[in-house]
Amino acid sequence: MIQALLHARKKSFGSSSEKTQVEGQLHLFMTQQELAVELLKQQKEICVKAHKKTPRKSGVREEMLSGLKKEVEEYLIPQEEVCPKCGDNLTIIGKEVVRTEVEFVPAKLLVKQIVRQVAKCASCGKKGSEHKIPTFVKAQVPKPVLPHSFSPPIFGCSGVIPEIFHGHAL
Repeated sequence: MIQALLHARKKSFGSSSEKTQVEGQLHLFMTQQELAVELLKQQKEICVKAHKKTPRKSGVREEMLSGLKKEVEEYLIPQEEVCPKCGDNLTIIGKEVVRTEVEFVPAKLLVKQIVRQVAKCASCGKKGSEHKIPTFVKAQVPKPVLPHSFSPPIFGCSGVIPEIFHGHAL
């Protein structure tokens, strides 16, 4: 009885059942040449409309922030700071706008511009100096939460890192 059952299963599910073919079954697909001709016809029919991408307008940030109250937060170089290379006094040569942040104060927005003082060593870079390249020192500024964003640093996290540049244009 077991052999009869195995034989019946083999007949219905075995390799012999896979060999039967229905008439015309091999002609379901086109030949490669017919397929290539059909694809060529379809390619000629496809037409995509050309489009132009408009470049990003400059001054969008200034326009967005123009109606808000502005505040300048300035970071100064301490008076006792000296050139890190030669120890000579520093001369203040200007200020640099580091970033612009938008700060939300309950019921109002405030634009705060972060500005830091820039100083140049009085003796570095001059004739007869030990250091041929001028040294610039910038006041320490807290890092932003996200670079190039409007969001200010998180309260209590300053992330202040001093920056010293040697001979680079400001």
